[in-house]
Amino acid sequence: MSKESLLVFSIGPVQRFIAAARKIEDLWSGSYLLSYLTERAIETVREAANHRGIRCEIVYPSVNPNGPKPTSEQNIEVASLPNRFLCTLEADQLQAAEIAREAERTVIDSLIEMGQFALNRVFPPEADHASMTELLNRQVKALLEVFWATESLRKNEDFVRARTQLGKRLAAIKNCRPYRLNAQEGLVCTLCGEQQALTSTSRQPANQDNYAQMKKNLEENWSKRGEQFQTPKVSEGDKKVGRIKDGEGLCGICLTKRLARDYFKQKREAKHAFAAFPSTHEISGGTKYYAVIMMDGDDMGKWISGANNIVSETGSTKADVNIEYQKALSAKLDNFAVKTVPNIVLTKDSGKQAAGKLIYAGGDDVLAFAPVNSALGIAKNLRLAFSNDATGLNARATASTGIVIAHEKAPLHMVLEYARKMEGRAKAYQYPEGKAKDALGLAVLTHSGEIREVVLPWAIDGKEYTGADENCSVSYLQTLIKMVQEQLSVSFMEHFAQAFLPLLGAALKRNKKISVFPDDPSKNRRLLELEMTRVLRRSARDECHDLDFSLQAHQLIKIHELMSSTLQFVHLLEMSRFFKRMEGKK
Repeated sequence: MSKESLLVFSIGPVQRFIAAARKIEDLWSGSYLLSYLTERAIETVREAANHRGIRCEIVYPSVNPNGPKPTSEQNIEVASLPNRFLCTLEADQLQAAEIAREAERTVIDSLIEMGQFALNRVFPPEADHASMTELLNRQVKALLEVFWATESLRKNEDFVRARTQLGKRLAAIKNCRPYRLNAQEGLVCTLCGEQQALTSTSRQPANQDNYAQMKKNLEENWSKRGEQFQTPKVSEGDKKVGRIKDGEGLCGICLTKRLARDYFKQKREAKHAFAAFPSTHEISGGTKYYAVIMMDGDDMGKWISGANNIVSETGSTKADVNIEYQKALSAKLDNFAVKTVPNIVLTKDSGKQAAGKLIYAGGDDVLAFAPVNSALGIAKNLRLAFSNDATGLNARATASTGIVIAHEKAPLHMVLEYARKMEGRAKAYQYPEGKAKDALGLAVLTHSGEIREVVLPWAIDGKEYTGADENCSVSYLQTLIKMVQEQLSVSFMEHFAQAFLPLLGAALKRNKKISVFPDDPSKNRRLLELEMTRVLRRSARDECHDLDFSLQAHQLIKIHELMSSTLQFVHLLEMSRFFKRMEGKK
């Protein structure tokens, strides 16, 4: 019987690559760098195996047989490969380990090559390249975390055992990760605040300088950067800055990220891709606010293990999890990430709403920026596409999403952290019927410091999400926003507070819900609907007084019942007024 091995290969650290971001470009480049390093590792494994006459098959993620590189400029800027891959090698574990070591060296060398490219592009020949290159190499080797593990694979039916054992082995390796000492003798990077900023050490050892001298050396070194990276000499009213701001001193990793699009424009030979990234101001479209959208598939472990079967006809029957099943699952996730997500995020909504900016789409994981008035529509379409057999994973698949709307001046790292928080709150949502997850966490962070948060289920009845307006809470929310924009006066919130909040009293701050008839939910709902209808009619604009608001009242009270508290419902109503202001600014 021929020998066969399973190899898992992982690159990190993910958050430290991505989190340090002052601009959207920094955020994109961190994601794209990890995707590119995975691409280089896969290429090396294939080439090394082919050189040895060993059959190699990539199980996860799904990649082109000719290579994992993007095939068109339509999605060439999108990071679509995760930070790990799984493959089979027709070889014993010793040979598989040799191939993995080659891939590890390639990953390190590739990041060093990118860093050297950035150094040469930013600093002229007369700068102290030698000391900065030496520091760059140390920082790359100290930061990169490349882990891999192998396991013997006796036959296809042995896949589940081998993959489970492989996961345990990789986790054990990560728990015993080596500590790489990287002595730092100068000031830290102004962006990540962790690694030492690149500077010249040719004058004298940095540890013999006091703080003032180290700061002076750093400023002198970065003042030598090329003209295209300098802050333009403009009038006081123009706030334009260069690609590297005055006062910035970057470490080797952050400089590599800042120059990533220059590197990939040359590496990919892409004439029309990797252009300058829009700022948060440009994405806001003049409203001064923009949205961050994070989506993640729910219970992916069950889909991978076969507890949830990707073949719809089999219902909930557990799948026969072998290599073919894993490859089919990977192909579905790849189709969603590479084709479906860009079509939704990057396309204008019926020619009206502005398109978004896609940062990352890998399998079930999506990160995108969008104008405020496009965010709900994009999130809704992504969720619907994910539970479609043709465009996503499966009709029974669900996903949770976090959306944060923030001012363009808000620190980007804070906005991203809040988006992850809202995605986590969506994952923690519990439907009244007992179903979990499959929700939307929405937060508005105003420039004045006010924060409004709500968590809404995608499907109001707790069943499969079909996107039908009568069963979609986001459709209800969009209806509410439109109603506030077109039919209600500015006194709506005042009338609502006068009518409803006395029913709750001091319990408002204890995250309770209005319940006049706690023993009779049907009667309680009917009372609240009647009162909401009265409030809506009272708040209607003059030309809308004769409209029947009973349907809208029913929808609003239905959403109220799905929320954890009346306070969250108040936040939702306040958000509708915020969206109205954004529509007016647009």
